[in-house]
Amino acid sequence: MLFAALSQAARQALRAMNLPKYEYRTEFAKRYYGQGLTEGEAKGRTELVLRQLTVRFGALPESVRARLQVASSQELDGIGERLLTAGTLSEVFDTQ
Repeated sequence: MLFAALSQAARQALRAMNLPKYEYRTEFAKRYYGQGLTEGEAKGRTELVLRQLTVRFGALPESVRARLQVASSQELDGIGERLLTAGTLSEVFDTQ
């Protein structure tokens, strides 16, 4: 729909760019594109762990949700692995 609203010249220019294979040329674009990918991956990982915990243990306390929102990727991976064998929600977060 948005594509159709563009002029013929703009549509041709976009097609010529081959967007799936387009490589950003400026350092600014490369940095912020990479940052966006990293942030999107972290958000997706957080959402996945939240869903898995909810399925396994039911409604989650807000404190658990808040903790997951600030967890690093490495912490989320550990939580995701522990939830597979934990019998309780507290076992998921007890790392001792």
